[in-house]
Amino acid sequence: MNIDKTDILSRICYTELVYDRINKKLDSKFSKSEIEKMLFDIVKETQETFFTRIGKNIYVTSSEKNIKITINSNTYRVITVDKLNKTKYMDKEVGKLKFMCSLITVADIKKSRDFYENVLGQKVEADYGENVSFGGFAIHLLPHWKKLIDNKDVVVGGNNFELYFEYDNLEQIVEKLKAQKVEFIHELQEAPWRQLGVKFYDPDRNIIEIGETLEYLTFRLYQQGNSFDEISKLTGLSREFIEKSVQNQTEQ
Repeated sequence: MNIDKTDILSRICYTELVYDRINKKLDSKFSKSEIEKMLFDIVKETQETFFTRIGKNIYVTSSEKNIKITINSNTYRVITVDKLNKTKYMDKEVGKLKFMCSLITVADIKKSRDFYENVLGQKVEADYGENVSFGGFAIHLLPHWKKLIDNKDVVVGGNNFELYFEYDNLEQIVEKLKAQKVEFIHELQEAPWRQLGVKFYDPDRNIIEIGETLEYLTFRLYQQGNSFDEISKLTGLSREFIEKSVQNQTEQ
């Protein structure tokens, strides 16, 4: 049986005892009229999705007001009001969302898994058939992915996205990529902030970039005879970070 919010609003009523009960439950000192107005507004503003009928009662749950109202479904008398017990699953702020991974679509899941696992040395964390997770990113079989997005078009090779990795021996990785006949966007190239990197395509023309770590960048520039202040000016990195990075690299 559907719950009619309009019917509740027109028939909601109270006993004399319920006002004290509500104030006790909410730890408040509202007057009768204030309680009636508050509950009327909550019922009115709450979507019917959050109305539940269990047995002889109707429960109206408002996470915004942190309140659950219990109403008798026959008489429409308010029985009680309770504060919600907020759990870690309720009222999460956007800032608390946990980023899990990026996902790219691929035409051949086996070929792409081999590329990322054996050419780029990434460890497979989970293989679900149509989806293979490497931890920070995942690959997903294109035909299966299209079903998940209502068969919308997927543009391959749009050059508007990349997966970024870091590796300090870039000459070594470039030679390995050449042996695999990978298509390069560019081989070793220095960015304006002096970091060396290489860009290339995976088997599905997704852009992959591998750059040297910022720690190694500072050490390389230091070995070239630059002072800490000069390195900071060239890279935009703090002197504290540079000193610590050079020290760590020297101790290795």
